[in-house]
Amino acid sequence: MKRMVILFIILVSIVFSVVIISSMELNLVNAQPNTSTDPQQLLRDFKTAKDTIQNKIQVNFEQLLNVIETQLDFNSVDSYLTQASQYFINGKVSEGILELKKANMELKNSSMTIMNAGNEFVSISKDNSTFMADGTKEILGHFGKILKDLGTKVNNSMIQLNY
Repeated sequence: MKRMVILFIILVSIVFSVVIISSMELNLVNAQPNTSTDPQQLLRDFKTAKDTIQNKIQVNFEQLLNVIETQLDFNSVDSYLTQASQYFINGKVSEGILELKKANMELKNSSMTIMNAGNEFVSISKDNSTFMADGTKEILGHFGKILKDLGTKVNNSMIQLNY
């Protein structure tokens, strides 16, 4: 259930980002008659519009990444690591190891959440019964692959505790 909620939040965030991008009030992007006959001014207008769109996309995707990071709750990993460090400083090795195991489990859960979300995005992008433009499917599929790869990297970087 938690995984579905996280996936739903991520999917809503993506849709929200797309809606924001598509409804931006960019005077330079809106189809407006351009009365300028100066080719240099026309080039500057197009470049400004392109740069504005790129900046808005970057801002929206940074917001999306913040939502994903919040959902994965890496703060709890930091908390476990801080507690483990305190235990080790005070000579409480078994308690410190227990905190490391909790951090490790949280990383494992996060990596699985990332991989599952990625797999589901890829599946949605390949589903022919889902009505969306080919470009949208390609973006969704690529985003899913990125998430799957990220989850795999997190999973592969976990420390195997031998205690």
